[in-house]
Amino acid sequence: MRNVFGRPEKAGRRSRAVQRGICQAAAPKAADASVEPGQAALDRARALRSVGGDEEYLMEVAGIVQAALPNLLCGLQQAVAGGDLRAALRNAHLLTAAAFSVSAERARAAALLLETAALRGDGSALPGHAAALEAEIAKLAPALAELERSFSPGTSSGDSHELC
Repeated sequence: MRNVFGRPEKAGRRSRAVQRGICQAAAPKAADASVEPGQAALDRARALRSVGGDEEYLMEVAGIVQAALPNLLCGLQQAVAGGDLRAALRNAHLLTAAAFSVSAERARAAALLLETAALRGDGSALPGHAAALEAEIAKLAPALAELERSFSPGTSSGDSHELC
């Protein structure tokens, strides 16, 4: 068996590491993944503040995130289906960063939970967390398209991307 970093794992080693708290110390705190009920898919004002009010730059970032989501989700689906903790961790981490970059707190929280489960080696939790993340991304995609339209009327984006 291999650990999340692709190195061979010695029998009993992970359980001792977990008992000593190594995995928990490295993992993000569950409180970091909390969101308020009814929170929007993304916080437009916060996203704009995060780029110093530069609407053009925010549109560029949103476009990059929007373009990356299908590939990241496809990679995540394949990793979860194949039980590949390392690939699940990598994709979840990238989705966490992507959601953070556009102030999509609900998607970020869902990605962070999945990332934490993968980091701890909890393969049984991955399908549930992946489903929750996919639901949040499904809400985020139209919000990103709307964000782009709100800054540049007359442009149409949000083309449907086929996953996997």
